[in-house]
Amino acid sequence: MAATRTPSGGPAGPTPPGDDRSRRGGVSRRQLLGAGGGIAALAAAGAIGYELHPGSGSKPPPKPKPKPQPSQSQSQSPATLDKPFVTRPDLSPPEVTITQLVPASQVESTPRFIALAPDNVIRNSTPWQQGMMLVDRQGRLVWFEAAKQGKPFDLKMQTYNGKPALTWWEGGLIADFGSGKAQIADSTFNTIKTVPGGNGLTMDLHEFSITQSGAGLATAYDITRADLTPLKGAAHGKTVNCHAQVLDIATGKATFDWNALEHVAVQESYQIAPRKASNLYDFFHMNSLQMLPDGSILVCARNTWTIYKVNGKTGDIIWRMGGKKSDFKVETQAQWAWPHHATMWSPTQMTLFDNSSTKGPLSRGLLLGVDESAMAVSLIQEFKNPTGFYSGTLGSVQLMSNGNVFIGWGTQPYFSEHASDGTLLTLGQLPMGTRSYRAFLVDIVGAPADKPAMTVKDYAAGGSVVFVSWNGATELASWRIDAGAHPKALMPVGTSPWTGFETAIVVDSEGPRYQAVALDSNGNELGRSEVA
Repeated sequence: MAATRTPSGGPAGPTPPGDDRSRRGGVSRRQLLGAGGGIAALAAAGAIGYELHPGSGSKPPPKPKPKPQPSQSQSQSPATLDKPFVTRPDLSPPEVTITQLVPASQVESTPRFIALAPDNVIRNSTPWQQGMMLVDRQGRLVWFEAAKQGKPFDLKMQTYNGKPALTWWEGGLIADFGSGKAQIADSTFNTIKTVPGGNGLTMDLHEFSITQSGAGLATAYDITRADLTPLKGAAHGKTVNCHAQVLDIATGKATFDWNALEHVAVQESYQIAPRKASNLYDFFHMNSLQMLPDGSILVCARNTWTIYKVNGKTGDIIWRMGGKKSDFKVETQAQWAWPHHATMWSPTQMTLFDNSSTKGPLSRGLLLGVDESAMAVSLIQEFKNPTGFYSGTLGSVQLMSNGNVFIGWGTQPYFSEHASDGTLLTLGQLPMGTRSYRAFLVDIVGAPADKPAMTVKDYAAGGSVVFVSWNGATELASWRIDAGAHPKALMPVGTSPWTGFETAIVVDSEGPRYQAVALDSNGNELGRSEVA
């Protein structure tokens, strides 16, 4: 983005030097709450739930009563600000709040970033954009890209062609599933590959992963007819069939396509079947896939409460874990309902997000012990949110190399990191009315293809205030401002540490030419803005 100089406007006196101008697009120092107050506030907020997908069966929240508009003498709330960034008025991401519940010395420094795909639950209900975002462990925005093709889901780090890559899904929602494509972006944050579904099906939102062999593993849904009379439903009921597809990413062709109706009876479902044949029935609801080292596929099905291990060549079910036909004995404390995101981390350890039910325990993350020889599942540790809520759908659990666990809380707008014993270390929050399907800790060295953005305004007390940002520059540690009378004769006039997505720096110079220089932690130059 070319740098520009704009005349000063609005109230006199811009943001003080070094302050973070992120507003609702990032987090300022004031938003790092103390543990006690933060928990109280989050507990109050967590009591409010909201609808996940259209057609999920729950009633939408009541429309709020119109609030009186503030007079011109009243300050605007962050949610009503027209643009959060001076340098990037095209970006309006939601604010992320982080509460650290242990001393800073006990907070892990790596992975450095949190990957979220904020999605507005009710269309046009919030002033911020949906999209993909990375924030640091203080909640400060590092990178944001607004979704261009519908809803955003499942931002995460993977490996593509031997290099780190960001992947996500974008598309439209159809009842409780999606119709769209996966996106693969490189370290410049440019999309280098778009991946559709195979065999004439569009890719579903729930899963796209890249296997160690470089294949794509994705969910796809289609609508067919099935005999639902065993469930007191219609004889030819309109039924969702879920597919687990292995894809050749280069060609988009499916090399393996497993579908639930061929292998799982509708009687395994806990979802109540509709009486009318025209009403859509989702008996299975596949929401996560994992390619295991032996070539089998781990399938998590929400509506049967079951984890399936499927032969990756024949499609035969090797075993069922949980649900009505479990081959495992699952101890009482480990039992789950309506689960999401099953992941095997070793032959004996699995994580799972237990959405639970209104009659069961509150939603939680689970670390489970798996003994395939004894066909037994035990609870190693559960991870709870202090707000104690029920998260009806979505959710993720990530086991870190140090034993910590990172959880995305599904329909509730929270994410958290826990020690291996369950102790809550960090609690993060998106605005109410916004969700992220999953949340992950990731690391990436971002090298944006564009130049830093800079805008210069006159400072009421003299000199100038320079606003600078560089979307996705993960190694950026500080800014230097050069100024002078001629573009080829600029001299340093001010510096500031990176304090957030956008930083404002007051310099005792009237230019009239300026340039922002981005520096890493060793003082090495990373890039320069255009001269303004």
